Amino acid sequence: MRNNLLIGCLLLSTTFSLLAQQPTFEDRMVKRTINCFDIALNSVEMLESYFVTSELDSAQLLLNFWQGKCGLTEPVFRAKTILSLHNQSFSGELTPAIMDYLSSYQTKVYLAADGVEFNNWTASYFDFVPINGSFNTLLARMAKNAIGHYEPGSTEHFLASFYGSDEPSLHEMMRLPTYHQSPIKGAYDTKVRQIDEMLKLHSGILGGWWMPTGEMQAVGSHPNIGFFIGGKKGKSTLDLSVSFKFLNAPNEYTAYRKEDFGLEVSTRHFFGGYFGIDYSRELIEWNRNEVLILTGAGIDGFDAIKEDEDNGISGESVFTYNFNAGLGYKYNLSHKQYLSLQAKYNLTDYALNGVVNYSGNAITLSLIWGFYTSPQADSFYFKRKKNKRKK
Repeated sequence: MRNNLLIGCLLLSTTFSLLAQQPTFEDRMVKRTINCFDIALNSVEMLESYFVTSELDSAQLLLNFWQGKCGLTEPVFRAKTILSLHNQSFSGELTPAIMDYLSSYQTKVYLAADGVEFNNWTASYFDFVPINGSFNTLLARMAKNAIGHYEPGSTEHFLASFYGSDEPSLHEMMRLPTYHQSPIKGAYDTKVRQIDEMLKLHSGILGGWWMPTGEMQAVGSHPNIGFFIGGKKGKSTLDLSVSFKFLNAPNEYTAYRKEDFGLEVSTRHFFGGYFGIDYSRELIEWNRNEVLILTGAGIDGFDAIKEDEDNGISGESVFTYNFNAGLGYKYNLSHKQYLSLQAKYNLTDYALNGVVNYSGNAITLSLIWGFYTSPQADSFYFKRKKNKRKK
């Protein structure tokens, strides 16, 4: 009996002890979880101290810890790169993502210069490191001091110059002849090709002239406006296109009212349209210029006899197939937009449904203002909204 009492007391004592160790509701509510925001802020503070006191081995260990906890973020990559440039221990090996890191840093600098503040809402975009803080200033100074250690044109010289600049300009620097033979230029060209090969939303508006040939010249030439939307991948573009040709014919032409057993009508009325699928491919490219081959297929037609509801007269419309091909010239204004001049020959049969009896095809000339939409390209080619120099 005595043994059972002792065992019971021990069990009660153990239970009360465990209960006392359980965190209370208040303890759980105020418990702090270490995250990458805290790690970044603490690492930056410690790294500044290590850099100032030249404890570079400790700085390397801390950067490895930071990377292990939060991944190879842009500030970690930049700090490691600049530290290796400072120590003259840069391996020369370029990570495939180097252009992403460089463009990310440049975008942060531009956003900060445009007045985007570091706060709780923007901290994650800045990888939890204020771009105008003393840490980044120290890194820029270290990079600038390392420029003289390397030959102009080398990858090391480029990275030190880029990170040491108050206003880094990746794309302008890559256009300098100094770096044309550098491995960093090869990495840049590869990134540009990757951006070009990505699928982009393609859209635009057009204006031009529709000019019939053969007997169809009886209806006259007409202005033509429209729009298109589709996609571009690599050198190829595929769009859904809609266009309208309008204004009355300059002279009367003959049409036939089918409801009245082919009654012949003289008319000047004209309003037409085209709906089709259009394809283009780049043939030749130099600088911002491109020569394109064009082809397409769709439905074409126009209203020949105007409807008159008051007098009970129905309208008549011409419908035909349209197979077209031609050539175009394009000038790229930026990675987002371009101007293009296109000429097409349109194979049609406007006499197909018997409303008119004219044979002939059509030539279209179009001036196009086109647009590309690509988040990846927008990020890589990001530009400042304001072009003000720092004083």
